[in-house]
Amino acid sequence: MFLTQCCKDVCNPAVSDTIHNYGVKTLNGTQYIPFSHYAGSYVLIVNVATF
Repeated sequence: MFLTQCCKDVCNPAVSDTIHNYGVKTLNGTQYIPFSHYAGSYVLIVNVATF
């Protein structure tokens, strides 16, 4: 139930893009992986950046 409600909320209505329009490079930088490959799947994205 939480996940269903969470996915319907809009965090910032000024942003019209979705996560599927972006991607990341692998740790060694040799491949680009678009998030669109994961469309329809559950994905957990964790920000582990430090300052």
